[in-house]
Amino acid sequence: MLIYYNLCDKIHRNFFGGVFMKVADAAPFLHGCIRFEEKDGYAFPRRFTEKQDGILADRGFIPHSKASAGMRIEFLSHGGKMSFDLFFAPGAGSDFSCIALYDNGFCVKRMFESKTDFERHFEFELKQGEKRKITLYLGNLNATGIKNVVLPEDAEPIKKKIKYLALGDSITHGYFAINPALSYANILADNLNAEIVNQAIGGDVFCPDNIDPEINFQPDIITVAYGTNDWWLYDRNTVDKNTREYFAKLKNTFPEAKIFVLTPIYRGHEEDVRGAGTLDDVRGIIAENACGKVIDGLKLFDRTHGFYADGEPEEPGLHPNDLGFVLYAQRLLGEMRPFLGEMFDTSDKI
Repeated sequence: MLIYYNLCDKIHRNFFGGVFMKVADAAPFLHGCIRFEEKDGYAFPRRFTEKQDGILADRGFIPHSKASAGMRIEFLSHGGKMSFDLFFAPGAGSDFSCIALYDNGFCVKRMFESKTDFERHFEFELKQGEKRKITLYLGNLNATGIKNVVLPEDAEPIKKKIKYLALGDSITHGYFAINPALSYANILADNLNAEIVNQAIGGDVFCPDNIDPEINFQPDIITVAYGTNDWWLYDRNTVDKNTREYFAKLKNTFPEAKIFVLTPIYRGHEEDVRGAGTLDDVRGIIAENACGKVIDGLKLFDRTHGFYADGEPEEPGLHPNDLGFVLYAQRLLGEMRPFLGEMFDTSDKI
């Protein structure tokens, strides 16, 4: 007997003759989204409210906001058959799609395609054995539609200990993690046993309008990591005004959350003087106006080209590669741990 979950808001007959369920029933197995949109029979999980999506559309961040950054199908099981249909749509202006399947922390299957706008059926036979965590990470940059999900009969939803809201630009969004599990935001969430909603947007800046006080997600932890685009685009007065207003609204919206403000990591040509000065000048503005704990981004990342996915030959770029993200996350966890108290207790993490 297999359990069938259709992630659309309509009920469809299962060709296995199984159980009929609506999206509300399947939602416990799909982490990282706050709502769904349906198109052509597929359910597209979304990480922004409708209000936020409207603001981001007006600001030119479609299709970026549609990307499935931070999302995963996750459950506990002794093993069995898992299958589903996925539609890979453009999300962050990227030209590739990827997923990664993990069995008890080990990557057992990864798909990378240098294209979007296609659909595919997947089937996996999960080896029978002890109860363990199964995680299918969706792509950080492409949007992903889902339907016809079949999970093992004994699949159980996973309850996360805390809630984590990731805010930032392309680096937090997950550019260019070839394995979607290895963005620093996903690594952080997994190590903290946290339910993540990743609301980062490639190319974005400190924009108070992005914060929706009516969002149905109350985080225990927030990381904020903007700045490199602000330095590139604005003068000092604008950066100062935007950061002050952003942090004031963030603190007012989530007064109980532990907020960690990450200043920009090192990037190539950051010593160039722009309207706001050098990137280090912008780091100072952010630190001065920040709410919560400020973490120096220069402590989180090496400056040698081998940890970047882009940049000039033998020179640092802007975005970490998979190895760089692992390094970033490891150091970030070390910086955050003293301020998390009991939240860092992952003794019951599987």
